[in-house]
Amino acid sequence: MSVMPASDPTTTGLAAPSVAKTRRGSGPPQILAILGVLLVMGAVLTFTTSEFLTETNLLNVARQVSLIVIVGMGMTFLLTSGGMDISVGAVVAFSGTLAAGLCVAGWPMLLAFLAATLVGGLIGALHGLLIVRGGMSPIIVTLGTMFAVRGIAYLYTSSVSGGTSISLGLPDSFTALGSNYVLGVPVPVIIAVVAVGVFWFLFNRTLLGKHTRAVGGNGEAARLSGVGVGRVLFTIYTITGLLAGFSGVILASRLASGQPSAGDGFEFDVIIAVLIGGTSLFGGKGTIVGTVIGGLIIGVLSNGLTLLGTDSNWQQVVKGAVLVAAVLLDTRVRARRAA
Repeated sequence: MSVMPASDPTTTGLAAPSVAKTRRGSGPPQILAILGVLLVMGAVLTFTTSEFLTETNLLNVARQVSLIVIVGMGMTFLLTSGGMDISVGAVVAFSGTLAAGLCVAGWPMLLAFLAATLVGGLIGALHGLLIVRGGMSPIIVTLGTMFAVRGIAYLYTSSVSGGTSISLGLPDSFTALGSNYVLGVPVPVIIAVVAVGVFWFLFNRTLLGKHTRAVGGNGEAARLSGVGVGRVLFTIYTITGLLAGFSGVILASRLASGQPSAGDGFEFDVIIAVLIGGTSLFGGKGTIVGTVIGGLIIGVLSNGLTLLGTDSNWQQVVKGAVLVAAVLLDTRVRARRAA
């Protein structure tokens, strides 16, 4: 998939002030602030629970956060461009059930994993087409596919297993991707670290990242400066779908089954993590490092509430409050800068 090298003809005139001045991302003070929040949370949980700082618990938090971070890479691009995808949780569920179903049907495991990941990419490409060519709102498009894809996941699971999950007949190696360790580190964590490195480079050192910020900052100015706005949006929606599809495969591997209920609410964990990290809901500003820290904050928060015995319903209340607070802060910062 193209990352639009410097020779791309659509970059003519990129040096126009409205595009060239687009901010690369959140500055060090904001990153340090959210890092401070994470450290304070860790310190509080260390003194209030005896389990938080154990190796087993920290590795479990890292494994859970890894999927948020992986999909968060794509979501950072989307929000920076002024877009949104609230279907990623449903894509995670469908890709996981599809990977499991194909393995049960006798497909080679690697081929099944690849096919399920590519289906996620196709769903993302469909989003891009409907938004770019159809002129539809990203919220409406991805809300519709969220319900449709989740429903398809349930229908597919029922047709394959006659139940609500696909687990019987899976090869023993099915769980390797989601559950194995390399040098004591969970495989999903290693994948997340690699993804962060790749997407940091894409966001900060390639025209794809520069154009994404330009589109989110002022789409019309970007277009007049020669940026292929439609192509940028199509590319990042497709990438986000691929990341969600691959994350669904990892989750199914970890659960040792394909479950259509998997990833329920996952999209909001990802969006909250990206917003907490400093990416603007209104586009034009984003940060890969901030998304990683935001994902860790969400993971530590969820883990801490669980260790403290907080009811799961109250956990949802807390996450909702955090989301509102993040959007409110972003709105006030944006208004202050515009003043």
